Amino acid sequence: MEQLIDNQRTGFRRVVALLFDAIVIAVPFLFISTNTEINEETSSIFSDARVVLPILYSVFMNYRYGQTLGKMVAGIRVSTMDKTNTLTLRQAILRDSIWIGFAALSLSGISDSLPMSFALCLSFAFLLWPLADIITMLANPQRRAAHDFIAGTVVVKVTADDRVIA
Repeated sequence: MEQLIDNQRTGFRRVVALLFDAIVIAVPFLFISTNTEINEETSSIFSDARVVLPILYSVFMNYRYGQTLGKMVAGIRVSTMDKTNTLTLRQAILRDSIWIGFAALSLSGISDSLPMSFALCLSFAFLLWPLADIITMLANPQRRAAHDFIAGTVVVKVTADDRVIA
């Protein structure tokens, strides 16, 4: 069994990054919702944006910089397994592919027309995915989450030379 490499001990840093990114995403939505009159028409647009924008943010930032703002603050980045460090667009999309699937089901309205038992199963899967990610991350020596296996990536600590934010 491979030993855990020190620069892959990123568990706490991942939590910090996730919380920071949640704030980065939530603040604009809170600002808009408190300063804009939300009617029936804008409610649908606002609701769809809350589903799509976090995914676009994650895919774009990981593709362009290898890090979201939260990862920059936490001092971690997403790297390819071959350590070239530059994610392809495909890898960035694959990292969020499960969330993209959930978003597609949500936005398509298909889940509204499914039998209640199937819709309940989808809701359960939505809740279990983060747990599967955590269990997978804790169960392998490189601390790769399930989405890292899907995309062929690993999260590593950033060296001082690699930091985007000093």
